[in-house]
Amino acid sequence: MAALVAGFALAIFAFVSLIRTRGLSALQVLLWSFAILVVPFLGPGAWFLVEARDSESRSRRHGAVQD
Repeated sequence: MAALVAGFALAIFAFVSLIRTRGLSALQVLLWSFAILVVPFLGPGAWFLVEARDSESRSRRHGAVQD
């Protein structure tokens, strides 16, 4: 039961993060949504890893432009 609740919460957080991310095409959002729904723990985990990596690279580029 705890795993079910944890998986549901993880999926909700992943969807919120996905929706708030800018610069994704409709197809990318659709594919990530499918991955989050179909693969309960791996889909959201993969999204958070990819999103964190992309966020870090965006902040580096943005920081380099401001310097």
